[in-house]
Amino acid sequence: MPINEYFQNQAISMIKVYVGPEQRLWNLPTDLLFERIDTFRAMFQETVVEGESKGNWLRDDDPDAFAKLVDWLFLGHLSCGCTQNPTVKQPPGHSSVWCKLSVLADKLGLTDLSYEAGELYECCLPSDNLPYPNPDDIKYAYENTAENSLMRNKLEDLALDPILEASSLNRAITDHWVECMGSNTEFAKGVAWKLSEHLRLLKRGCDRINCIAHRSQRK
Repeated sequence: MPINEYFQNQAISMIKVYVGPEQRLWNLPTDLLFERIDTFRAMFQETVVEGESKGNWLRDDDPDAFAKLVDWLFLGHLSCGCTQNPTVKQPPGHSSVWCKLSVLADKLGLTDLSYEAGELYECCLPSDNLPYPNPDDIKYAYENTAENSLMRNKLEDLALDPILEASSLNRAITDHWVECMGSNTEFAKGVAWKLSEHLRLLKRGCDRINCIAHRSQRK
């Protein structure tokens, strides 16, 4: 249903959603929320009474990530200022909200949104050569997602890239990589497994131009 049609009903039902420990409040059209996100229908349907709702509290979720989810509900897509205008300086750590949105979307069963948020996370990471993840984002993702989630996979790939790309290696990146490895045991295991898998590839199976594992085989 087009977004405008949700607001044409004079008896429109709104639902209150509180998010995070600080209980930040959103008032959202019930039909829109329930039609677009089945998980919310299951979570909140019993609280909806006569066109209004009791409070629904997402205690453990991130309010900034939920704000991006609301934007997506109304706009149908995600966007970030740094991808639209790379010359505008963004606040430190602004990429973290996309990690948290990917985690939230994964929790809600919104696979496409989780993937899109993960791609924006990579685009928004600061880096002189290759992007690499923030240790705090690694901790958050691994504490709030199940094994094989999209965000876990994205973070492991991002940690692997600087190590395999010979042209990107420097002391700062190496030190940061070590910090990432120490941030979560399951993350470190996932990266180690992917590194082991890549090292077993034949050169024709590697598409990395500067891969330190296969560079000599290309000569």
